[in-house]
Amino acid sequence: MRRPVILAFTAALACQAPQDHQRPPAPPAASARAALSVRDAQAQDAGPVVQLAGLDRLHVDLAWSGPADPGRLHVDVTSPRGRLYAQLPAALQLDAQGNGTASAELPVGGTPIESYQMVGTWRFALVGPAGERLAETAIDLE
Repeated sequence: MRRPVILAFTAALACQAPQDHQRPPAPPAASARAALSVRDAQAQDAGPVVQLAGLDRLHVDLAWSGPADPGRLHVDVTSPRGRLYAQLPAALQLDAQGNGTASAELPVGGTPIESYQMVGTWRFALVGPAGERLAETAIDLE
């Protein structure tokens, strides 16, 4: 007798309207431009190859130019094995022309990156509110 009750309850749940009626934010306008760069603690451009030895943290810099605020952004950091390692928030401050910058930090010293010598190609992707990739860059840790 329990089976019909469970099936009826499941069917009733499937017919309900979703509770969240908010629309997802609109993607940024096509004329918007975003760029990512990675630098070390001495404000040096990290370039394509970075030495892991003695590296305390990496700074991820974002430059945005567009007609509108893109909404909430974050940077996905992917390890050399292709796994999402971190999501760094990017608080973008725009001027009246729609240009802005943001910065995020990825700790390296004292983290699994250092402990397990996670060397190889690290990928950084700026992700918009709808999950779209707006800019990408990569570095090689050696």
